[in-house]
Amino acid sequence: MNSNVDLCPVCEKPLNPDDLCASDIEIGLCHASCLEGSPVVDLDTGNEIPDARMATFYHIEVTDPSPQTHVKGETRTRFHIEWIAGARPPVHPHPMTGRTTFETFDEAVAHMRNQAPDAKFVSLEERTTTTVSVDRSAEVRSALATEGNGNG
Repeated sequence: MNSNVDLCPVCEKPLNPDDLCASDIEIGLCHASCLEGSPVVDLDTGNEIPDARMATFYHIEVTDPSPQTHVKGETRTRFHIEWIAGARPPVHPHPMTGRTTFETFDEAVAHMRNQAPDAKFVSLEERTTTTVSVDRSAEVRSALATEGNGNG
């Protein structure tokens, strides 16, 4: 195998340019999926940070950090809950529909438990969305330089 290829110390498979990676303080650069479930800790105290998400990046950002177009994706899961709240005359003479979103399933359940006894649970949806960000800064710099704008 080519000695210039970085290997993940967990799975021992190559780290390809478009692989999503994370860094572990003890073992170094790894596939993010290989560190899934590992605690995130405060580097000063060593204490675990509850509910923290590990920072991820694409391997190419480490191997070729020059300004260029990098695509970054973030997947996020939310829990959308809906319920019917009882009427509260005179301000709310009719039942009302309540809707809100939480970061975790447990938060959504706790919210429902805190509702008045006459509240009726309707639904809970787990919604996973992926946001893709494309850094096109280098393209803008190039276009500005071509126009002689001086802002590149």
